[in-house]
Amino acid sequence: MMMIYKQLGVNSGRIFGFEIDTAHFNGNHAPEVTVQALFTSPTSPPPTATDPRWSTILPIQECGPSQRHVYLLPSPTTETYSHVKLNMIPDGGIARFRVYGQAVPVFSDDAEEILDTAHVSNGGLVVSCSDQHFGRKDNLLQPGRGRDMGDGWETKRSREKGHVDWVVVKLGAPTKVTSITIDTAHFRGNFPQYVTIHGLFHPDTTITPSHSDTNWFKILEPAKCKPDLEHHFGLPGQDVYMPTNGVGGKDVRNGVEEVAKLEDVGEEVVTHVKMTIIPDGGVSRLRVYGRRVV
Repeated sequence: MMMIYKQLGVNSGRIFGFEIDTAHFNGNHAPEVTVQALFTSPTSPPPTATDPRWSTILPIQECGPSQRHVYLLPSPTTETYSHVKLNMIPDGGIARFRVYGQAVPVFSDDAEEILDTAHVSNGGLVVSCSDQHFGRKDNLLQPGRGRDMGDGWETKRSREKGHVDWVVVKLGAPTKVTSITIDTAHFRGNFPQYVTIHGLFHPDTTITPSHSDTNWFKILEPAKCKPDLEHHFGLPGQDVYMPTNGVGGKDVRNGVEEVAKLEDVGEEVVTHVKMTIIPDGGVSRLRVYGRRVV
């Protein structure tokens, strides 16, 4: 039996299923596979191949030559995992191995740490949008700046007077917002003219609030957007500070000119944010920085 084990792209997650692709391996593909998983904290040493904590998530499955194999688990795992191990029985070739699931963040004990709680690695999830004709809504929360326009969220053009598009994001944790970044990277002629942000607290985050819910309150008044630019918005009377790596870490001055100020929302806590673009267009990334409320 041959195997390979890898750390997931997030600190931990619940697993929904797997994709094992034997593309181009015709006659030398892996005849059978199985998948195991375990969890170890980010501060612990990485596991070894013989670690006794490996548990089988996907029992032995047959693989065919040069084809995609999708294995959906009967239900998402209740446990969270940080590493997966793919076993080939007895050996052979596999082109791609993908793990599908939901990120479950592992936060530090520092309650004052500033985090981007919208970031996919911190459990952020885009739960609804008005339109995603040219670019998927989920791109908004991905790491880094977008590679191109296709790596952002972009809606179709509208000629209807008063038209707006919107997207709703569930944050990875209840948050007191300290600053927001809206990045129009690569969108030079099709960026929104204006953008506004609303927040909402919902006690049950398994429920997706409607974009027209009357409990949304304004965090950012409509602000003028510019092409291909990171727009930073901080609280009144404060400089804009951002974590060094966009996910979490020591605060540093970003060094980019601030576009506008957020509303003074006091001690308001939000579980969801809604970004509205006026009238339509493309946005590469949305970052919502703040302190978690435990």
